[in-house]
Amino acid sequence: MKLENYTFKETFFLFELRGVDVILRVAWLATLGDVRVNWKTLIMNFCIEGQKMQIKGDHTLTRTLGTPKALKRRR
Repeated sequence: MKLENYTFKETFFLFELRGVDVILRVAWLATLGDVRVNWKTLIMNFCIEGQKMQIKGDHTLTRTLGTPKALKRRR
C-alpha cells in the first residue's frame, strides 16, 4: 500500500466491500506508535521515519444505524 511517498509492506485480506479500499488492522496500527485521531472528522495523524502522515476516513461509511438483532451471530 502506498501513502503519499511512503510504501507500506503489509499483508492484506481481500473482501468485497462496497467503496472500501482498505481496513486498517489493529496490529498494523500498533506499529505506528503515537497516533492522533479525531473521531468526529475521521482524520488520523502519525509519523513514520520522521515523515508526517495523514489518513482521512469516509463519513459515508459510518452512517449506518446498527440494531442488536443485526449484531447477533449467524449460525
